[in-house]
Amino acid sequence: MAEDDQLDEVQLAKLEALRAAFIAGEESGPSTEFDFDAFLLKCATSILFSA
Repeated sequence: MAEDDQLDEVQLAKLEALRAAFIAGEESGPSTEFDFDAFLLKCATSILFSA
């Protein structure tokens, strides 16, 4: 039974951390559009020209 209680405490702590992360995300402001193609180009460019 003690192991179950410890497991429950760990799961509850993880759940609280997840809830806090969701709240922080919601409170951070409105989302912005993400240009995935520009991101990939920037990554590729930095890899090619970093050497």
